[in-house]
This record gives sequence, structure tokens and C-alpha cells, in this order.
Amino acid sequence: MKIELKNTKADDADYVFGANIDEIVDAELRSEPALVMQALARFSQAVDFPNKDQVKKDLEDRVTRQLRALSDRDAGQLTESTLSSALTLAVSDGSDALYRLEKRLLDHFPREKVYVRRFFFDASAPRRPKPDPQPPA
Repeated sequence: MKIELKNTKADDADYVFGANIDEIVDAELRSEPALVMQALARFSQAVDFPNKDQVKKDLEDRVTRQLRALSDRDAGQLTESTLSSALTLAVSDGSDALYRLEKRLLDHFPREKVYVRRFFFDASAPRRPKPDPQPPA
């Protein structure tokens, strides 16, 4: 915009986008679309220049895409959180059901403990053998 207005009214670009464009460009991701929309609201007050409508439409399209991307990301995070909670609950329920099954089988077959335990994975930490006490020297 400054390049297009350099021969007429270059200050209009500063009026529309502010003296330091970095305030918009480096803004927080969620606040950036609102800042660009504020600039677009002032855009119609600037002097006409070639491609003004294209620049405005391009900025509007970019704002729309960024808002849609932020919305999609929020929806994805919500879905991820929901699925993660469901997975945790399913693993917990499955673990409880396997524990109950093992206990029922051990109650039903009390003499076959070794055989029944082979069906179930032992997830406990491996036991470390106690070190042999060394005789005093």
C-alpha cells in the first residue's frame, strides 16, 4: 500500500495499519485477525489506488482462513481431549476386568495357579534378587 501511495498520500498506509506494522504481524496469534479487521475497517478511508480492492479482498480472505484454522484447531484439541479421556477410561476398565477374570479363574481352579497366571501378563516391576551378604574379611 505504501508503494502504491508513495506519490500521493503515503501517510494513509500508516493510518490504516499503524506506524509500526510489526504490532500487527508480531501480535498474538489469536488477536492478529482482530487487528487486521480493525485495519480493514479504516481501509475504506484511505485514498484510492490501483489494486485497492484486491488488497482488501486478499486481507479479508487471509483473516477468514486464519479464523477458520484457529476454530478447527480448537475443535481438534477438544476432540483429542475427549478421545484421550475415553482411552484412559477404556484402559482402566479393561485392566479391572482382566484382574477380576484372573481372580475368578484362580478361585475356580485353585490348584492350577501357575497355569492360570500364564494367561496374564505380569506388568509389575521385576524383582531384584537380594545381594548375597559378603563374609567379613
